[in-house]
Parts: sequence; structure tokens; C-alpha cells
Amino acid sequence: MAVLQRGTSEKRGLLAQLVEQRTLNPLVECSSHSGPTKDSQAESAARIRLFSWRSGLHASPALPPLRPLDAGLLLPTYSGPSHPWRPSRPPGGAADAQQSGFREASSLLVANALLQGLPAPALQDLAQHALARTHPDGETLFHEGEAACHCLLVAQGAVEVLRYDATGEERMLHCFTPGQWVAEAAMFMPHGLYPMTARAQGATRVWRIPRQALRTACERHPLLALRLLESLSLRLYHCVNEVDWLTSSNAQQRLAAYLVARCSEGGEPVELPTSQRHLAARLGIRAETLNRLLAQWQAKGWIRGERRTWRLCDAHQLRQLAAPGTRTF
Repeated sequence: MAVLQRGTSEKRGLLAQLVEQRTLNPLVECSSHSGPTKDSQAESAARIRLFSWRSGLHASPALPPLRPLDAGLLLPTYSGPSHPWRPSRPPGGAADAQQSGFREASSLLVANALLQGLPAPALQDLAQHALARTHPDGETLFHEGEAACHCLLVAQGAVEVLRYDATGEERMLHCFTPGQWVAEAAMFMPHGLYPMTARAQGATRVWRIPRQALRTACERHPLLALRLLESLSLRLYHCVNEVDWLTSSNAQQRLAAYLVARCSEGGEPVELPTSQRHLAARLGIRAETLNRLLAQWQAKGWIRGERRTWRLCDAHQLRQLAAPGTRTF
């Protein structure tokens, strides 16, 4: 017991000696001497002895925790505002992650067909404001009527946009795949609201580009604005043709034209982007009619498959069936 008391008293004496001799910042003191002095050697010896007993010593507000460095020299560490002696460390991890995200967003923008050929500053203005987000299957990215704060650039997975009718039944309007923009037109609408709801289809990763960032980039780079205007004009033209097609064609022509177009875009097998119920709503036909047509064509040997995966066994026959509703441009 006497030995323990003597050891504890010696520890406290060393603490008092260290505080009194101002050894809490040895880097500053060592830099002011050309070589080791008798006092500095004594301080080092005292600090080494203190480190050997550190495991049995309670934290003291007068002295921060210590760690060994360079042949026994002990420097104070800093774990928060209460210990201002530890040198600050640059947030290298956060900076590296930010730079990696910038490179990923830049690569995706460069590869985008709409933005190809744009000057590098235009793409950099968009990439530096882009934020990556990952969404599980079925998660809503934004709702119809919400403030249109950002548009999306799909990196992985797919994003389906839809609306709900008066009875609560949802109608899927379009499915966006990797490399495509979502809701960029909403960034320029005067009411500033999303006109539809967006939902993730499968595990999806998107890049959010803020509304103001896109508008500012268009003001700085007129070529970007012209590209967006071109894209929106083509989409408007497609919608006009689709309305005309839906009002002037029958159920067989619509389904045949849809399957032929999907085969031309993605090859075989044809993967339906949604369920058959959603596809029927998009084509403006009843789900029962869609199922009946698929069964009939499969019996005739025109198609083969089930559910969402189909192969066109007689694409020529389907093209002939869809021809009356097909436009030349």
C-alpha cells in the first residue's frame, strides 16, 4: 500500500512539473533550440516515465492524452475542442469522395447523347452541382405537384413516371433508362412544380442536378440551351404523334407497333418495362384485350414468351399489322 501511494504521489508530481515547465507544446519549444539541452532532456525523461504509468492515471483537465512518437518523444493528441494542442488534420476522405463523385458525374455527362460535343466548361458547371442518390425498388423520387427543385440523370436502374386518375388508378407514362434525363422540362415551367410522379424501378442510382444550376448553365452556355430545346421539341413531336396514333389505330395495331419498336430499340428478347396491366393502360386498351392478343399471336407462332419477356418469331407479320399507324419521320 505504501508503494502504491508513493507511485501515485510521484505521478501527480510529474504532472505538476510538466505543466509548470510548459511542456504541453514540445514542437514549439524544440524548434526554438538548436540542439537538446539539459532541461529538454529532463523533460523527455519525465514524459517517458509518465507514459509508462499512463494506464493507471485518470484523465486530467490540465494535460491532454499522450501518445508515443519518434523514439519515445511524446506529443499531445487532440480529440475535440477541449484539447487544442493537436494539429488539425485535413479532411482528405471527404475531399477524395467529392472529387470521385465529380469525375463520375462528368463521365456520365460526357457520355450522354444530348450533351455530346458541348464545351467542357458547360459540363463542369453541371457536374460540380450534381449529387448522387441511390433508391431501392419502388421508392418515390418525387411526387406530382411538389416543387421542382432538381432534374435527374439516370446512372443505373430505371425511373418510371406516372400519374393517378380520379379513381386512384396509376397510369405509367414513360420509363427512363441509364443515360436519360428525367424532368428537365420541369426546370423551365413557370409554375415550378413536377407535372408527374417519379418512382424507381429496381435498384436505381441517379444524379440530381439542381434547377438553378441547370438554368444558370443554360444562360452561360447557349449551346446547352439549344440542345435542351432540341430534345424537348422532339419529345413534343413524339407526344403529338402518339396522341394521333392512339386515336386513329386499333388495339392490334398499337400492340404490334409497340413490340416492333421495342425490338428495334433493344433487340431480342423484348423486355416489357412494366407489368402487362401498366402496358395496357399506356396503349389505351383493356388488360383483358392485351392478354387475349398475346395469347392469339403466340398460338399463331408470331411471338413466344411469357409475362414481361417476349421474342418476335414473325416480325414481318407484326410490321405489316402496325404499318397503318407508322410515320415515315
